[in-house]
Amino acid sequence: MRVLYVGYIQGFGNADKFYLILQRMLNGLTRAGHNVYCFNDRDHARASNIFGSSKLGIGPMNRNLVKVCKDFYPDLIILAHCTHVKNETLEEIRSVVKNVKIIHRNVDPINDKGNVERIKDRTPYVDGIFITTAGPALQQFAGERAFAAFFPNPVDSSIDTGRAFEQSTYEADLFFAASSIGKDDHRQKLVTDIMADLAGTNVKFDIIGAGLNDRRLFGIDYMNRLAVCKTGLIANKTEGHYLYASDRMSQYLGNGLMVYAPVGPRYTDLFTPQEIVTYETHEDLAEKIKYYHSHDEERRKIAANGHAKAHKIFDTTLVAQYFIDMVYDRMEGKAYPWPSEKYILEQGSPGK
Repeated sequence: MRVLYVGYIQGFGNADKFYLILQRMLNGLTRAGHNVYCFNDRDHARASNIFGSSKLGIGPMNRNLVKVCKDFYPDLIILAHCTHVKNETLEEIRSVVKNVKIIHRNVDPINDKGNVERIKDRTPYVDGIFITTAGPALQQFAGERAFAAFFPNPVDSSIDTGRAFEQSTYEADLFFAASSIGKDDHRQKLVTDIMADLAGTNVKFDIIGAGLNDRRLFGIDYMNRLAVCKTGLIANKTEGHYLYASDRMSQYLGNGLMVYAPVGPRYTDLFTPQEIVTYETHEDLAEKIKYYHSHDEERRKIAANGHAKAHKIFDTTLVAQYFIDMVYDRMEGKAYPWPSEKYILEQGSPGK
């Protein structure tokens, strides 16, 4: 098929974000056999006016998107977080590209009121909504046209090349990066508490941002860093939604770090205790950090198992094929390793 991918991908200056979900899905769709064309909405908008303003370029960008659709004539359009793409534009595209399917892919937490409103704003205009949260909470996003479904953050073997569990020397015992969080974020408190709990030990932390410092790490420097850290901390904006995880979880697992993950999202429905380590409180987390710091072979085995599992069940080509199967109703007889309920308005309850 011809797939048009609309979002902040590649473009004029995104090389330092080559490991994010947009590029992973582009790779997966291509490996699944599809011809993918990328439309960077922000860069198109900025390039359309002498001021380099995305706001001033909204109109020209939307008109250009329609022209691209006329020329490329996609079978499927995937919308990322391209808020400047108007819903009216999607309707115009449907009028010129017959039988096109349009889906919206959202990776932000659904406890964020603004994000919920943005998703619901798309619902009447797309055929499917894919969200990195699973479970009945997705029912609210089903519409007369659109279904809602979960998808996992993908792992890409061409991007996630680190094998931290094989290293002989390390730069840090625990890695956590969250450069954009505010100082009142619960993750800042968690990190502060475990650092206090482990004061006086020889556990070495590598904390990027997290409300504690102004460090930032992107591009190949970020990926190289993952490969030389023993473990990675998973701490999300919200821990109360089923299977929600930021993409750092797939990045950490995919590059061979042993992962400490909160119990709330119930990742143990997908991973065993031999593949990830879960924690409940900062005291529980600190105790487990101390334990695996002194039981290195166990740490290596869990990290290797988690790495293998993530590359198997979250493979980006598998995730890409899942998008296709869901939107074209080809799920019969297929079993994916994650929840694949399709939430539909007419039923009022999930159905496969």
